[in-house]
Amino acid sequence: MLILATLFGLLAVAIHGYIFYLEVVAFGSDAFRRVFRTQPEVEPMLRPAFNNLGIYNLGLSVMTLLGLLGCWCATSARGEGLALGLACGGLGMMLWAGTYLWLTSPDKRKAALIQGLPTLLALLALGLQ
Repeated sequence: MLILATLFGLLAVAIHGYIFYLEVVAFGSDAFRRVFRTQPEVEPMLRPAFNNLGIYNLGLSVMTLLGLLGCWCATSARGEGLALGLACGGLGMMLWAGTYLWLTSPDKRKAALIQGLPTLLALLALGLQ
């Protein structure tokens, strides 16, 4: 189960890493505008909020990645607990955000599934290991 949890978890990390890239590095690009449906004239007002969200997504990715790595490398019960806490904390927040998007924005349900499904599967696999 740890292999499945790691694979789904890494997919969630990659998705949130890409979201960070769009929200911070590629802010205002054609790819950014296509995904978030923004107009150039309002982007200066949106930049601080999107950059903040991007840093948040990067933090969740790093937290989850460290937790998954720790699940493979831990040599004690304390280390395993810390690793699971990091992984489940990051994945749990990703799932919560995807669920919120699903419930509040019916037009963004595809994005919510992309964000939430790998995290749910990773959490289930971690819980079954």
